[in-house]
Amino acid sequence: MSSILLYLFVFTISVSLVFFAERCTYILSHKGNNINMLGKVLIVISIFILCVFAALRSPSVGIDVSIYVTPNWNQNYSQDFLTYYENMMVPTEIGFAFILYIGLLLDNLGITFFIIQFLIIFPIRYFVKL
Repeated sequence: MSSILLYLFVFTISVSLVFFAERCTYILSHKGNNINMLGKVLIVISIFILCVFAALRSPSVGIDVSIYVTPNWNQNYSQDFLTYYENMMVPTEIGFAFILYIGLLLDNLGITFFIIQFLIIFPIRYFVKL
């Protein structure tokens, strides 16, 4: 139960930062200011909080990790990405394989989770206009 509360707490902080960033942008745009540095900083902090939280999560969280990440993480890898990609235990898309390979080179699963989370959140925030 405490892990659910922690997830809700982090998500609430991130959503609150986005709300304040949007409010700053709205208020300053009506005053004639084209640049809103505070809003941009709040958005970056919001994204960073979620990415760091993803990086700190346990590999046992989520069934997708046990299916796609763990088998490919535990296999031996060579210095050559293409060899690693061709010999993956569980075949994945080349982009996801490259993210795993970066994490393996740095020997840090948290970096892999951070990159995955960033690649999920960043396009949604910056390219989808709601």
